[in-house]
Amino acid sequence: MSYQKQNFRDGEVLSAEQLNRMEEGIAKLETNMITAEEPAESAEVQSTLESILKSIEDKGNGLLALLQKKGDEILDASAQKGGSTDVVYCWGDSLTEGVGGDVATQESIQRFIVSAYPDVVAKTYPCVNLGCRGETIQTIMARQGSDPMVVGGFTIPASADENVVVGYLRGRYYDSNRLGIATQSGDVAQPLKETEAGVNPCVIAGIEGILYRDHTADSDGRYAYRFHRLKDGEATVVPSNTQIETYAMRNYRNGVAVIWMGANGAVNSHTAYIQKLKDMITYGNYKNYIVVIAREYVKQWVFEDTNSVEKALTDEDGTCHLLYLPDELVRRGYALAGIAASANAPDTSAWTTTDIIKKNAPLLMYSSGGNTEDKFDTLHFSAYGYKAIGKMVVEKLGQLMKTGGGSSGGDTPTPPVDVGYVKDGEDDFGAYAFKLTRAKTGTGSIFNTGYKPHDVEKNWTIACRFADNMVTTTEAGTLGCIFESRKHFADAESKKDTVAYLRRTTNTDGSYSYSLGGGFGAFSFHPEQSSGYVAPTDGYHDAIIRKEGGLYTFWMDGGKAYNSALDYTIPADHYTDEPLYLFGRVENGNTYQIMTGEIKDFRVYTTALNDTQVAALSAQLGQY
Repeated sequence: MSYQKQNFRDGEVLSAEQLNRMEEGIAKLETNMITAEEPAESAEVQSTLESILKSIEDKGNGLLALLQKKGDEILDASAQKGGSTDVVYCWGDSLTEGVGGDVATQESIQRFIVSAYPDVVAKTYPCVNLGCRGETIQTIMARQGSDPMVVGGFTIPASADENVVVGYLRGRYYDSNRLGIATQSGDVAQPLKETEAGVNPCVIAGIEGILYRDHTADSDGRYAYRFHRLKDGEATVVPSNTQIETYAMRNYRNGVAVIWMGANGAVNSHTAYIQKLKDMITYGNYKNYIVVIAREYVKQWVFEDTNSVEKALTDEDGTCHLLYLPDELVRRGYALAGIAASANAPDTSAWTTTDIIKKNAPLLMYSSGGNTEDKFDTLHFSAYGYKAIGKMVVEKLGQLMKTGGGSSGGDTPTPPVDVGYVKDGEDDFGAYAFKLTRAKTGTGSIFNTGYKPHDVEKNWTIACRFADNMVTTTEAGTLGCIFESRKHFADAESKKDTVAYLRRTTNTDGSYSYSLGGGFGAFSFHPEQSSGYVAPTDGYHDAIIRKEGGLYTFWMDGGKAYNSALDYTIPADHYTDEPLYLFGRVENGNTYQIMTGEIKDFRVYTTALNDTQVAALSAQLGQY
């Protein structure tokens, strides 16, 4: 019989029967606790609870196993498909590396590459230049991983100080005997002939190390490929057909690919070429891709054949991934490169070349010097040519991003619009509020940077590289502002209201001078009268102003004015929200002292850079 609850009330007196029942209950509870006896209903509940717990345990183990499996799959995918979804990977040979886009030293002793098309792409997208001169399609594929190199039959030494020969190359540049490192497909790769990109550090049989090539041939005229591990370990036997996992295989997949290859051969039909392209695209797991063709293949391969490259590189929705250069470079290459119509281009009317680019746009091609036909290349481009190609690649990428066309699907980030400047970033010298990303030319109007330097609490460093031949379009051409931030006060302090400026003055004798202003003070600089000053010969000057509290320091072409910081503090009540302008100044809503010409570089750092940083910054500006 179940106990009947009594529902006692305040003031009631318990009966003996009630008390006895409570005592019996306590005694029974005590006995059950000692003997572990359970009533029938308690045992039933216990059984049900155990069943539920067992079910939860079984399901939990199953879920854990599933999570473990998915985790392993994710880790495996990460290892096999490394790289960033936001990066453009430019695969190719010398045309991607930028051979030809160089300048000679003053002594013409050595030439340096200064421009490649990936350099232009990198102004809009994160970009990696993976071009290596002299490489065949097969070698490019081996570096990329779609047809990896395979080795074996040797032992990697335990010591990182030792190396092991993994293959041979006969001929540092071209090897007609196809000596090199075998690939998984049975072909031959010949990496590291002249340059390296995406190979090291590589992994062989789980050992990370460096693959390199001897620079001295053996008695048979062969150059040995060698591998040495990066860390000491155990000697490791490498079985036959072991892959060389390049750095690119592990880190340069996903993202977007630009593929330009074939100038050094390795295929003899458009079908073979298409298949190799598809192998690279599939292996790379690229969200999008572009294939660039210049002169590598006859035009009917590209367009006219029923199974043409164009058809193979066009998606079902009509999105075409092919960028065919000859026609485009002839039509608008000069304009994209910034070559004026009045440029001193050679007269090609008598030239016998059948190359459409060389014939119609010779300045886009590499020249060994002179304007005669024999001086211009039919393979490598000039810095102008690579600039135009880079802009075309950026255009094509923008089109693909907009249409969503891609080999593997997925969303590709919309690229930022290159407006010529960036705000609120950081570089080697620290945080900046404003920075030009390319040269800016004044056209008769001022440019508002948006940065407001008028603040007693602010420290900053302004750096500018500008053309020496900038001219003033107003005020009788005598005074112009290259940059300025000011506020005019109609009081006795009216001439002490500019926080920062750089002005150019044309003197009555035709000479010119510059003035750098900060706070209440200014430093005047007359290049023709400054003792010990050596004027630059490249047509540009560098000017730097640093504000640290009320102290202003000025530099011109690497030299410090006055050799000390001067206190030019502006009273707090004279600070305004006036921004910093380029190519002129603003006063009471009107513009004055407008200038035309080129500002090569302009930056505003939000800290007062120290003297060492300023020196390094000045040296960097001088490289442009």
